[in-house]
Amino acid sequence: MIDLNDYSKTAAQHGWGAGWPSCDGARVAGLAVVAAPRSGVGVSVNRRVARLVGLLLAETQFPRRTDMPTWMPLLWNRYGFAWGGNSNDNGHLGKADSMHYEFMGTPVDADQMTALALYELTGEYVPVGGSGRSRKDDPVAVIPITVASDITFRSSVMAEAGGDSIVVARAWVTLGSTWGNSSFTVTALDGGGRVLLQQRFDVPDNNTRVVELPGGSKLATVEGRTDPKAIPAAALISLTR
Repeated sequence: MIDLNDYSKTAAQHGWGAGWPSCDGARVAGLAVVAAPRSGVGVSVNRRVARLVGLLLAETQFPRRTDMPTWMPLLWNRYGFAWGGNSNDNGHLGKADSMHYEFMGTPVDADQMTALALYELTGEYVPVGGSGRSRKDDPVAVIPITVASDITFRSSVMAEAGGDSIVVARAWVTLGSTWGNSSFTVTALDGGGRVLLQQRFDVPDNNTRVVELPGGSKLATVEGRTDPKAIPAAALISLTR
């Protein structure tokens, strides 16, 4: 388990060595420059986490903007990165820095998160330390959530999964919450309106939960309640056949 709020350990205690030695990754052993595929912007990172950073940059560098959407920090949170925009939540973690992302796990955690990101973001299954075969993944579809004055919300999305679908093999709903806690109920329905799945999730601040939709699903609803200042978010991820 990667704790995104525990800054008490140094880079060395996490297993990364002495920490950041230089901004010029091309000249320092153990570092690599990762280029965002769309913008070409390069960032210097440890080689052990380079592929994971590359996968995440491919999902978030375009279109270029300064006001990061809610789903973007949540995406990076899912794969072990703390977001500097949350640094000042309790007044004790320093100045908030929305441009800062920091991997909070060990090198072994980085290998595991890379394998998870490969599977969830590209459809490629690669066991940690092994090799695999690539499958094309559909783009992530953001599920729009509008919080009402009574801090409740309800939304729905077309969500085919398995069964008689000729396009989608598997589908997941990813839930997240930032700036506070949120409670979600995910319901999956078939083409006739029959409930195939109904599950409730409590999502703490700056965390995510994932639920796979059962085969035969055609529609998914996401509803719940949230803290007054919290921002709930949800997305649909589909794996094509």
